[in-house]
Formats: sequence, structure tokens, C-alpha cells
Amino acid sequence: MTFDRWHLGSLELRNRLVRSGTGEFAASLDGRVNEHLAPLYEDMARGEVGLIVTGYTFIREDGRSDDDQSALHTDDLIAPWREVTDAVHAASPQGKIAVQLVHGGRQCKPGCVDVPIAPSAVHDSRAGITPRALTVDEIWELVEAFGHAARRAKSAGFDAIQLHAAHGYLISQFNSPHTNRRKDEWGGTVQKRARFFVEVLRRCQSEVGKDVPIFAKLNCTDVLPGGITPQEAGEIAAILADEGLAGIELSAWMFEAPLDLTPSRKLDPSPAGEGYFLEEARTVRGILPKGTPLGLCGGIRSMQAIERLLGDEGLDFVALSRPFIAEPDLARRLERGQPRVACDSCNECLEAERHPVVNCPPVKERRLYERIGHPEWQ
Repeated sequence: MTFDRWHLGSLELRNRLVRSGTGEFAASLDGRVNEHLAPLYEDMARGEVGLIVTGYTFIREDGRSDDDQSALHTDDLIAPWREVTDAVHAASPQGKIAVQLVHGGRQCKPGCVDVPIAPSAVHDSRAGITPRALTVDEIWELVEAFGHAARRAKSAGFDAIQLHAAHGYLISQFNSPHTNRRKDEWGGTVQKRARFFVEVLRRCQSEVGKDVPIFAKLNCTDVLPGGITPQEAGEIAAILADEGLAGIELSAWMFEAPLDLTPSRKLDPSPAGEGYFLEEARTVRGILPKGTPLGLCGGIRSMQAIERLLGDEGLDFVALSRPFIAEPDLARRLERGQPRVACDSCNECLEAERHPVVNCPPVKERRLYERIGHPEWQ
């Protein structure tokens, strides 16, 4: 089942393994990706992953969350990204890559923007920042900015686009009752909170047509009191599916949530804990229109769990992040019989993210090689 072909919109994918979007921090201050990124994605394409999703890529200058974050906010950045997509397609005839488009909203680091913007002026207690609430005119300008970035993505040769509506970034902020306190047509009910997401999707669709499927990374919970619930996430997912969204990758958390509530920070997740947000995914699956591809990321580490999620749980794909940092050729390894990933969720990759592209120190030092005990590791 894992290695069956499937479709994300019009895009046929070789298997149901997706490399989840991961911030590589492999870009210059103007958002131009550096020379270290294409080889990383080439290795994944050769390694036969179904779909690569890039790290979060900002669509407007005031949506930059970090200094060395990749971008698609100007036409000058189309050519550097074209080199990346060309490399992926040359590395494998079946290599597919999607760009993850995002605006940071209130989650832009101090120094990246003067005053962060958000649906509402809700203080971020962890960052110590109070954003400025957007005007209606500014909301429409942001919708346009997403559309322009989608046009650039198509010109750059991307096979698909993922809208980042998770982890507390701008679309996620509109979706969440914690960060969206508006009383106008952009907030209040679930439908009104979802409106920004709907308008962004429609605008992007108008730019790329049906040749470039658009899917989303969506929070099923903010892991924060007063945040989005799985029921609300399911309702938003259904609204977007009716608008033609090609699929949904479920995730969770926003930066304001305490780190000790974040499952991805676990150092030794048990086998029973693979798929941190499976219960929430079941709720969303029950609301989502039948036929809309649904995937899950979070702590998935074994072929046994992958087959269970795709079989018994009825998911359409699984998304992994840190495992593909440790093993860019992971998909091929799993298909050839490796029973589980090498990654043990130590999170050292998070500390190595700027050297000069995200990497796995334990693999570099061969500390994980013996643990697997698989012939390919010898």
C-alpha cells in the first residue's frame, strides 16, 4: 500500500511517502536559495520519495519569519528556484516537488519586520510581541500576494503548491479563534475565520489553473487553550475541499504553545505514539468529503505504523520531516526492506539547521548506522 501510486489533484505520485516541509534555512537575506539546497532535494528524488515539499517560503517581505528563510516574493527569485526544480526532475523521471508558501503574520522574528501583522492584535506571550491588526484593504492585498507567489511557483517549475495553514503562521492565525478575534466578515464563526484561506486558495487557483494542484498543511489543534479544535479543523478542511483544495496534510502546534506540550520535542517516542495527532485526524477524516486526500505528519517512524495509518486508519499519505533529514534516500530504503527509519527524534537537526543546510549530526557521525541493523547500513 505504501508504494502504490496515487493522485494529488492532477499530479500522479509514485508512492504515498511525502517529505514534509522543513525549514532548511538555506537562503540569503533576499530569500534566494543557496547552492546547498538543490543537491539535498536531488538526493530525495533519487531516493524515490513520492513528493518533496520545500521549507516554508515567504510570499511578501513583511511575512519573513527568519533571516535565511527562502522566498518567492519577487520575480527575481523564479530563476534560482527553477534550478532547484530542474535538478529534482533531472535526478528522477518521477521526481516531484511542491513549494510551501507562507506568510509569518505575528510569528516574524524581531528584526525581520518592523511590526508584525495579524488578524487581531493578540499578544504573543512567548515572543513578547503584540502584532498590528490588519485592515480589510490589507487583507485583500495579502490575498493578491499569495496569488502572485503561486504564479511565480508555476513559472519556477514546481509540480504542486502547499499553502501553509499550520503552526501559527498567518493563514493558521485566521483559522484559529485564539489569534482571530475579529467581528467583521473575516472572523467570528468558523466559516468567517476560514474566509481568508478560501480567498487565498481561489486567488492561487486563478493563477495556476488545474495543472498545478494546491494542497495545504493544516493545524488540527494549536496545542493551546482557546485554539482551533479538531472539529473546527475538519469543518475548515471541508470548506476548502469544496473549493477544490487537492489535499490536506494535518499537523499541529503554534509557537506560542509551551514547548513541553509539543510532541515533536519528545526524545524517545514509543511505537504506540507514532502519529502524534491520529485521534485528531480521525475527527477530521469523519468530516472531510470522501475522496479528498488526507495525510498526517508527526512521529511516524516504522513501516508497521505507516501501513497501519494507510490501511486501518484510511489515510491517503504519510508525511515525514526529520527522517528525511537523516536519510534523504529513506523511501528507497523502506521499499527495499528497512523496517524503520534511522531517526530517533533526538532533535539535533534543529540545532544544526544553519550549517549550511539542515542536517543530521548523528548520521554524519554514524551514530545511527548500527542501531537499525539493516544490511544497507553495513
